Amino acid sequence: MSIDSFVDSRGNEFANRFKNGVGKGIPIGSYTLAASSSQLRAGFRLEVSSSDTWFSIGFESAQIESDTGRIVTPVRGQIKGIQGTDDTRCLLSGVYFDLRYGTALRKDGRFDFGYVAPSEYTLACFAASRLLFLQYVRIEGGQGSLELNVPSSSRP
Repeated sequence: MSIDSFVDSRGNEFANRFKNGVGKGIPIGSYTLAASSSQLRAGFRLEVSSSDTWFSIGFESAQIESDTGRIVTPVRGQIKGIQGTDDTRCLLSGVYFDLRYGTALRKDGRFDFGYVAPSEYTLACFAASRLLFLQYVRIEGGQGSLELNVPSSSRP
């Protein structure tokens, strides 16, 4: 892994302060970071608020959003005993953060949200305005993929 650039708001480069993915002696300020490995690249903005702050940058075997640098996890699954129709939708709503992901519930009860940021969510599935399913879900970064296979007895 390499730190390709670590530039402050005035255009000063600090990438040379990183050794083996760990940066030390970074002045207080706003920065844009670009890092890469043989297979992954990421770039994002961050704030340093203390002169004794140190950074450790690393990649996990998960997808990284290019605009935020967040590690995201593919979330998909099936709700057994529920058949999706043209108006059946599932929604992941963040419990603590304003994060929302939506997808259709297919005829076989399968859903696929794609890549989702780590957090705690409420998973709800609706047909028209009728609630079909509701469950708390915790998604952790770098866990690979999250497969939810939910028995129909878990429905509200």
